[in-house]
Amino acid sequence: MKIKFGVFFIAFVIGHGLLAQSDIKGEFDEYYKQMTMACEREDSINKNFIFAVINKQEIPKIAVDLSFLDGLKCPTFTAVDMNGEERLFDYKGKFTLVNFWFLNCSPCLEELPTLNKLQAKYRDMLTIVTLGLDTKDEIQKFIKTHPMDFINIPDAKNICKKVFDMCLGYPKNYLVGPDGKIICVVKDIVRNDEANFKKLCKILEGYGGQAK
Repeated sequence: MKIKFGVFFIAFVIGHGLLAQSDIKGEFDEYYKQMTMACEREDSINKNFIFAVINKQEIPKIAVDLSFLDGLKCPTFTAVDMNGEERLFDYKGKFTLVNFWFLNCSPCLEELPTLNKLQAKYRDMLTIVTLGLDTKDEIQKFIKTHPMDFINIPDAKNICKKVFDMCLGYPKNYLVGPDGKIICVVKDIVRNDEANFKKLCKILEGYGGQAK
């Protein structure tokens, strides 16, 4: 009886997963496919995906190497910003940096001033939009002492989960080109001597961006 139940449970889970995937249509199919595989790998105990052991904890390679998203169409979305304005983010006309963050994430807070610097440096060609998991009131209180010179979307849990299928931890930054394709994904912009900040600058300047 236990065996039959186990087989039924596995069949149900697999069938449910296939149904969920079959509901995804359109130009972002490959993005969702890769994110689904990434989430499965991150949860897996398969040693092939272990990147390192940090503080006696095994860290999946996928938590560090995010290049599997490079070149894929980035999902578009509509959201209400801190001023109550509804905005469509379809990435047309400018480069866009989509940042995923929340207030109780120390690495997230560490890189916010660097995002300000990045926005000021490439204002004419780059739009930065942050998707915050916290409420508008919580973020508004934070902004009073920590200016954020870019677009901030509060209450973005549903967008992070349902639009981006985000399962890879925070902070994350998607650099998206004017063609809507992901150029690169980076985390921890300020750490390691700002290596990822320099990487973003190099990419933007390679596309003709001029530092101010």
